[in-house]
Amino acid sequence: MTRMRSVAVRALAGAMALVVVAAGCGGKKSDGGGAGASGGGGGSAASPAVAGAGANAAPDAGAGGAGAGAPTGPSVGPPAATLALPAGADAAAITVVVRPPDEARPSVAGMRPALDAHAQTLRVIELGPDGTVLPGPGRLTVAIAAADLPAGRTLADVHAVSVAADGTVEDLPIVAVTSDGVQVEVRHFSLVMLVAAITGIALLGTMAMIMRGATEPMMRRDCARWLEPDAARVKALVADPRTFAVDPAAGAITLDLGKPLRGKDVDQGAHALRVEQVIARGEGDCVNMSTLFGSLLLAKGYPVRTVAGTATYRRGGKTYKGLHQWVEVVIDGKGYYVDAFEPAQTRLVPLADATSELSLERNRMCGKDPDGTTVGPVAYDPTWIEAFGQRDVEALRAHLDALKAQHRRLNDECIAGKRPAACDERRAVYEQAKALQEQLGAAASP
Repeated sequence: MTRMRSVAVRALAGAMALVVVAAGCGGKKSDGGGAGASGGGGGSAASPAVAGAGANAAPDAGAGGAGAGAPTGPSVGPPAATLALPAGADAAAITVVVRPPDEARPSVAGMRPALDAHAQTLRVIELGPDGTVLPGPGRLTVAIAAADLPAGRTLADVHAVSVAADGTVEDLPIVAVTSDGVQVEVRHFSLVMLVAAITGIALLGTMAMIMRGATEPMMRRDCARWLEPDAARVKALVADPRTFAVDPAAGAITLDLGKPLRGKDVDQGAHALRVEQVIARGEGDCVNMSTLFGSLLLAKGYPVRTVAGTATYRRGGKTYKGLHQWVEVVIDGKGYYVDAFEPAQTRLVPLADATSELSLERNRMCGKDPDGTTVGPVAYDPTWIEAFGQRDVEALRAHLDALKAQHRRLNDECIAGKRPAACDERRAVYEQAKALQEQLGAAASP
């Protein structure tokens, strides 16, 4: 399952905030599994504390301590939020401050309505000085008691978000879940928030996406540059029907990367991955899948639009609802939704069917046409499908007329015996024209 993620820019002040939340557009399924939420460890009443002169010792392994792959530098911060630093970091200059979850921080004030509608904020932690870039990944261990979680949620449902002073909002990877807390990887400092979903459904979209309302690429003026039909690996995949093929009649998209394509949470900042990087990884969330399939379909000669909006998926007795990013494409005059919720089983769904089945609501779009023309980011325009559909139909009709003229010429040559090969060529052209006629008939049908 690709969890729908997104990052939006707002003018924010103050240090980086980490928010941990339960969300839904990626690989980690909110199924209530994972480590249990029992155990104390700090609770929710941790008062603001500043790490300064003396660095606190890291918690023991049972409470979310160093573990495999942990940073090897010193640790700073109070027991409720201890930051293990990479070697070479200046511990004396670093502060870790635990803030009340409901404190009205100016940096997130504008985002709180969207955040509070979907999630309960568990922890707010300032890491300073704001903007500091670590020489390697640090690991923030945050104590969260079971009593602090919304009903029916476990620590496996917690997610983390950073809010930087320049307005950037990013999802942060949770690298470990213990009996009494979580460990979050950080690479630079800002405000960190830990949250958990409060609704009975699993959210589509990470908290960064919910707080910003769109992915980082979709907020940029050059959003269309993430669609790269001329990338070397894209061209190689499209050139071989065994590695990439499209069958609208069957609703099928075949993609063979030589390894299973997986949906998963992406690392910090990974919404900006280019298509070659997504192919190399063979995994990603809905944003990465939009980049991948949008580029492949464009390389096949189809116009595409990446769309940001909301969707509702029902899978395996569970409901996933929230922000999502997907691809829409026009093939043979018809519009299709590229359903990459389960990337290994990506399918083409007629737009009307997808809109009804998934309760799609469209917000923004960005795209590119086969001739290189770019669009967006702009408000979604439903007429783009109709305009391209009509253009495709007209091109098909012109091609059919040309085939008919070629067939008449070859037929005359065959009958006159001028060129023996004309008879075989006539039959081949007839078959092409017949298939094209059927294609036009399908394009004209509702």
